[in-house]
Amino acid sequence: MISVKADGDNLSLTFPFDQILVERVKGMPQRKWNKAKKNWLFRPTLANIQYVMKWFPDAEWHEDTFSFVEGAEERKKNRDQTAEAKEQGNFDLNLLDGIPFKLPPLNHQKKALLLGRDMPIFAYLMDQGTGKTKVAIDDAAHNWRQGRIDAMVVFAPNSVKSNWIDPEDNYSITKEPSDMDEIEKHMAPDIQVNKGCWVSSQNKREKKLYKQFRDKWGDKNLLHILVVNIEAVHVKRVFDELMEFVRLHKTMAICDESTKIKNRTAKRTKNAIKVRDECVMARIMSGTPLIKSPLNAFSQFRFLDEDVLGFSNYYSFQHHFAVMGGFGGYQVLFYKNLEELSEKINAVSYRVLKKDCLKLPPQVYLKRKVELSRPQAVAYTDMRDLMIVHLESFGHESVVSAQIVLTQLLRLQQITGGYLPILGDSGDTIDVFPLVSPENNPKFKEVMDIIDESGDQKIVIWCRFRAEIEGLASLLRKREDFKFIEFHGGISTNQRRDNRKLFFSDPNCKVMIGNQDAGGLGIDEFKVGSIAIYLSNSFSTEGRVQSEDRTHRIGSEMHDLITYYDIIADGTIDNKIISCLRSNVEISATIMKDGWREWI
Repeated sequence: MISVKADGDNLSLTFPFDQILVERVKGMPQRKWNKAKKNWLFRPTLANIQYVMKWFPDAEWHEDTFSFVEGAEERKKNRDQTAEAKEQGNFDLNLLDGIPFKLPPLNHQKKALLLGRDMPIFAYLMDQGTGKTKVAIDDAAHNWRQGRIDAMVVFAPNSVKSNWIDPEDNYSITKEPSDMDEIEKHMAPDIQVNKGCWVSSQNKREKKLYKQFRDKWGDKNLLHILVVNIEAVHVKRVFDELMEFVRLHKTMAICDESTKIKNRTAKRTKNAIKVRDECVMARIMSGTPLIKSPLNAFSQFRFLDEDVLGFSNYYSFQHHFAVMGGFGGYQVLFYKNLEELSEKINAVSYRVLKKDCLKLPPQVYLKRKVELSRPQAVAYTDMRDLMIVHLESFGHESVVSAQIVLTQLLRLQQITGGYLPILGDSGDTIDVFPLVSPENNPKFKEVMDIIDESGDQKIVIWCRFRAEIEGLASLLRKREDFKFIEFHGGISTNQRRDNRKLFFSDPNCKVMIGNQDAGGLGIDEFKVGSIAIYLSNSFSTEGRVQSEDRTHRIGSEMHDLITYYDIIADGTIDNKIISCLRSNVEISATIMKDGWREWI
């Protein structure tokens, strides 16, 4: 007799030995042999339950399995309804009439809310600048009214967390909308909020406000909201604080910019998932969830629920959707079954593109080419020759990993920006030396020319390296006709907040200079800039897309067009880097395809 029973949080499948049945059960992606009980254990995901029902139709399902089956069927029903609504466009926007929104949602935000608000798990895959934060807040408000949740925990990049909640702020004073954090700006007026933002090194005021927040955790009349930067989740005291918070409440977990947990092996990802598993609902938010690889879907959607993709094991997931090969078998040769992956994701998500829902100004891309100074050209040639000798020492090109090549390219890139990397005994960069003064730096001079040509337009300047920011800032300090701000890791969280507000509100603050890691995610105030200058780029396609969206989002309608300038040192790797980034092609994959000689 074939039987299915409950075994703790799993289900067990038992049958007399039969080679055909053994081969069938091995086709189930999430199963393992329980040697002690001589049965097969599997997670009660929708995919696994459907698999057993299909390939073991004669199995007897015991009563203790009915709740698992009913739950799977309910999830399938919800997802089928979501897919049908999107396919047929059945959005009854009148269902939202009478809801006390703080600010009325746009039509695409209404559709996203109607699809996601009653789902236990959902993904808002909305382009940067389309207002997904508002949707998530309205979603939480709905579920608080329904009695499903009494708390939210938000994981957000460090540069974004103060957008959600200002760690030094509360509701005690009246402010203009531009001075409000996102919770103040969008939370419905019928809901009283207790909000707190985790700051690792708190000042006196931040400590006082966070203690006030913590003291109210037991108040059932409030919606409690805790925002934590995702980079800190691997720290034990942060993780412990999160676990205490979610275990005290019925919590909705939200991961803003979910690509930050795409690395399944990172401690931050593992801890975020552990916290989420203590919550009753979950959401992820991203405009670029799979921009580098479909395999990035695994940990992001595992955060929602392993039931979404139907795989609890990454290697089973990888084997199903990719064919691996190359050196060591670690390279993706090609992807497969992507239509199936798309269907799984589509059932629990809503995708919004800016071009389909916003009337934003056109984007214009221009290149400004410069010639390296004599010291730069000599240093570039010497460094390139040294790199060739180094890479050739590995033997055949297939042995050289993309990461090794990227490290070498990074040094060439520093030279194109005007700085010579100083290498230590281990080969690591320990310092940089200016090859030219800021006044004679070719890229800096080109940037200053664009500033002078721009009239009264505001400008956002992206630099990859701190030395470039410092060098360019030294020139901007000499200008008395306008102000500028800096935005990078060397600026405190509070100062970054003040700088954003200054750039947004002060007509005389003309220029923002920063790096993409600090300012390329989740910043809304940079939309007042109609010109973005890339003095140098990171190797991340996702970073480029995200940073472009800082100036092309809701509110950018104030501009006639958005102009992006790439400053390129002619005859260098700048050309290839820009070509890949503008084509949405992953640089590391292109290096492995072309071979490192094509790049160096």
